[in-house]
Amino acid sequence: AAVCNCVRGALSAAGATADEVCGVAFDATCSLVLLDSEGAPVGIDPTVPDEARRNVIVWMDHRSEEQAARINRGGHARLANVGGAVSPEMEV
Repeated sequence: AAVCNCVRGALSAAGATADEVCGVAFDATCSLVLLDSEGAPVGIDPTVPDEARRNVIVWMDHRSEEQAARINRGGHARLANVGGAVSPEMEV
């Protein structure tokens, strides 16, 4: 829904119609935001677990290097879905 709202807003701001657009692309860095069932932030930092302002695992967090290596060594067929290997940047 957020991407659709952004595209509609961009079209409106540009004074363009959908017929005038030949393509749409966006990129993300795959940071992981943790929210509870009510949409409120949930703390992720183990040193201050109740600190809701710390509810994002940034894409460049490499604490899971060992886990990613173990997953890749397993050689599971599902790895084909992610290019043959997982990265710690995939928030494993």
